[in-house]
Amino acid sequence: MVWAVRDDNVELGANCGEFVVLKRKNDAILIEAIKDNFGFEDYHHVAIFLGVNDSFVSQVRAGSKKLGLGLRLKVLDRLGHVNAVSLMEKIATESIGKSF
Repeated sequence: MVWAVRDDNVELGANCGEFVVLKRKNDAILIEAIKDNFGFEDYHHVAIFLGVNDSFVSQVRAGSKKLGLGLRLKVLDRLGHVNAVSLMEKIATESIGKSF
């Protein structure tokens, strides 16, 4: 049994085939998250940001290719940085509001 996350729901894949499908959908979700969180207008800019070509991003989104481990870690690292900065801004804003 293998755990995989998709759309904030945890799903249990019974075999390797199901896991690969979920993993590829997760990769597409990561591409979407990069586009949304960094405010890119199109996937060309996502490709530049990740250091890959446009067709690779398109194939990942279609599910025919998957992100390698190094690229997946790079994406998660960048998204983690964005979320950490957002959290710090929220904490600072709340702290300033309480001091007045």
